[in-house]
Amino acid sequence: MGIPRLLTRLKDAGVAPFRELGRSGQAPHTIAIIDGPSFAHYVLYTLQIGSQSRNGLEPNITYAQCAAEAVRLLRMLEEHGFQIGEIFFDGALPASKRDVRLQRLAAYAAKLTVYKRIYDDKLLIAGAQDVWNIPELRRARNDLAPPPFLVSAVLEGLLETTCGFREKVFVVPDEADRFCVAAARAALNTSQDDVGVAILANDSDLFVFDAGERTRVIPLNDLAVREHDGATSLSGCEVWPAQLAKSLELPNLIELAWHMEQHSTLSMRECRARMNAEQELSNDDFTAFAAQYQLTDQPHILEKLQHDNEERVLFASLDARIAELIQQVIPVQADSSSADAGEVDMFLPFLFEDPARTSAWRIGSRVRKLSYEVLLYAAGRNKTTVVEYKRAAEHVSASRLQDWGPETLPIRLTECGEAIKGCRDASCGQKRSDRSDRSHWLRLIAQMLMSDFAHEGWPFPAPRDLVGVLLSRPCRSWGLLHLSAQYQAMFYSLRMLNQILTYIRKAFGDGLEEKGFRQAVLESMGQLADMPKIEVLLEPTSTTREDEDRWSVVVESILSALDPDWRPPEELERRPNGKKRRRKEIDCKDKRATGERQSKEHKLFATNPFAALEAD
Repeated sequence: MGIPRLLTRLKDAGVAPFRELGRSGQAPHTIAIIDGPSFAHYVLYTLQIGSQSRNGLEPNITYAQCAAEAVRLLRMLEEHGFQIGEIFFDGALPASKRDVRLQRLAAYAAKLTVYKRIYDDKLLIAGAQDVWNIPELRRARNDLAPPPFLVSAVLEGLLETTCGFREKVFVVPDEADRFCVAAARAALNTSQDDVGVAILANDSDLFVFDAGERTRVIPLNDLAVREHDGATSLSGCEVWPAQLAKSLELPNLIELAWHMEQHSTLSMRECRARMNAEQELSNDDFTAFAAQYQLTDQPHILEKLQHDNEERVLFASLDARIAELIQQVIPVQADSSSADAGEVDMFLPFLFEDPARTSAWRIGSRVRKLSYEVLLYAAGRNKTTVVEYKRAAEHVSASRLQDWGPETLPIRLTECGEAIKGCRDASCGQKRSDRSDRSHWLRLIAQMLMSDFAHEGWPFPAPRDLVGVLLSRPCRSWGLLHLSAQYQAMFYSLRMLNQILTYIRKAFGDGLEEKGFRQAVLESMGQLADMPKIEVLLEPTSTTREDEDRWSVVVESILSALDPDWRPPEELERRPNGKKRRRKEIDCKDKRATGERQSKEHKLFATNPFAALEAD
C-alpha cells in the first residue's frame, strides 16, 4: 500500500537512477526475489499497453493471457542474467491494514458507480460504438478494480509443471514484502560475492527495509527491453536501500520514510533536513510505523517452507484470500493475535458487476458458509464468527455469519459430495475418467447458480443469457454483466470449499477421524478435487451454433427441474392460450419474488444448497 510518491521523490533526489540491468545471453549475475502480487499487476500492466476493448463491459485481457505472460516475463528476466530465486504471494495481511483495505474497497465501489453513470450517459445516449473514443469513459474504465482473480490466475500459471517455476512459488502467512526481505538476506549469505540480489516489486515499502548491503530494489513498472545490434538489453530504475542509508549517515531509512509519509509534498532532502532539526522520535505512531519494517519470525518460517516442500505446496495451492482466512483460524505465525479472536475476516474479491443491483456475492453464500463451518469445526472453533466484506451499492457491507450446526455437519458434507457426484454422473453419461471436462463443471456451476436464484425467489434469466455466460460470450448489457458476476461468485464459492477441504485434510490428517467427519471430508473433496483452473472456466471460447443449441437444452432442463411451472420462451409463444400461460408465469415470478414456496422441493433447496443437483 506504500508511502505516497516515495519512488518519485527518490528519483528526483537522484538516488533511483535508470540504467541498464542486463543484456541478453548474459551469465547469471543477480538473484531475483519477486513480490508476487506486484508481479501479477505488472503482468496485467504489460498486457494492457497493447490491448484495448471496443466493448465497455468486456474485459480486454483474459486470465489465460495473464498466466502465459507471467511465464514469458520470468523467462525474459532469466535471459538477461537474472536467476529467479523465490516468488512470494501474500497469504495474510496484518490487522493494522484492515481500515485501509476497507477504504480501498469503498473506493472501488464508488468508481464502479461512476463508471456505470458515464457509460450509460456517454455510450448509450451518444450511440458511440468504440468505448476508447470517449476519453472520460476510458479514464473511468482504467480506474476500475483489477480483474478479481488476477493474482490467483498468475499463481496457477506459475504452478504449472511445464513452466519450470513451480518450485519457486511461495504463499506465505503474511505480506509478501517481509518474506522478500528475509529471502534477500538469506541469499546474500549463500551467494558468491560477484552475484547480487534484487527484489522486484512495485511496493514502495520495500525501499524502507534493510535487505542487506548488496541488495537493490527494482520497480517492475519501469522495466524496459530495447533491441540493438541483434541483441536486447533490459533497463530500469534501481534503489540500494542500505547504501542510501549509509550515504545519508543513517542506520536505516525508517525514520526518513516516516517523515516522507508525514510530509508527502516535501522532497527527500527536505525530510532529511527535518531529521537533523527535530528531536529523536519516540511517539507511539512512529513506534507502530517502524514495527512494519522489522522482521519477526519470517526468516524461521521461510527456512521451514524451503525445507518442507509438502507444506510449501500446501500453502501454494491456496488463493490469497482463502489463505488469509485459514491463517486467522489456524495461525502459522507464532506472534499471531488471531488464534483466540471471536471474529475472523473474509474480504471477498471485488467483482465487475452492476452497482445498482444486490451484490453478486449473494450467490454462493450457502456454499461459503458450509466452507467456513468445515474450517472452524476442524479447528475446534465453533463459536467463532466469520465477517464477510463485499460491495453494497457504493459502499462496503459486513455480513456476520455464525450459528453453525456442528451436529449435522458430517451429514451435510456427505450430501454435498453425493449431490455433486450425481450431477456429474448424469451429465452426458460421461465416465469418471472424463469428469474434469469443462462442460461438467459449467453444468454444475449453472445448476448451483440457478438453485440460488430459486432460493432467493428471483426470476430466472432467459436461457440464451445464461448460455452466453457459460460460454463466456461478451456482455452487451449490465444485466448480462451482473449474471456473469454471479456465475463467478458461485465458481469462487465452490473453489473455496474445494481449497478448504483439501487444506484441512492435509493439515489435520487422521486427526479428523476424532471429530467424526473425516469420511465426509474425503467424499466431498474427491468430487471437487479435479476442479479446473480459473482460466479454463472463465476463458472465452469459440463456439458453434450446435454448441449453443446443446447448452440451451441443458439450461432448460436445469430450470425445469428447479421450477415445474417454468416453460421455455418458445413453448409459451406457441401455446394457443399464451396470454393465460404468460399470466401464470408472471404470477409464479411474483411468488418467487415474495419468497413463497410452492412445493417440498423448494423447501429442500432453501436448506440445502446442493439439493438442486439431486433433483435434476
